[in-house]
Amino acid sequence: MYKKLSGNVHRTSKLTQRKMQIELLGINKVIELEVDDPLVINVGDEIAVVGFNAKSGKFKACAYNNATKGVTGESETTISRGILIIIGGLLTFWKIYPIFTDIPLGIKDIALNYNQKKAMKML
Repeated sequence: MYKKLSGNVHRTSKLTQRKMQIELLGINKVIELEVDDPLVINVGDEIAVVGFNAKSGKFKACAYNNATKGVTGESETTISRGILIIIGGLLTFWKIYPIFTDIPLGIKDIALNYNQKKAMKML
């Protein structure tokens, strides 16, 4: 289930151009944010993130809104990729492995796209 967290950025640790760990004032969680466009977040910015609690204990965010700078970002997936994976699996139905690999992978991709759209609406 996706949750929304918001607050002032207390500390950041940039892992890559598109991946960052963030700590918000008053929230005792490490937030790991990964999006498709370069991140625009600095200490002191007022941000909101949407994501889920991962098994590792981190909050995995897939969308953000930086109210201070007026910037948003999200991790995008497309529904067409999931459909192509399913169709590819069905076209090779004479083999047994697509039932166990391609079709579930395509369904997961479609579900991820749906959840990403839902996350952006929460911001």
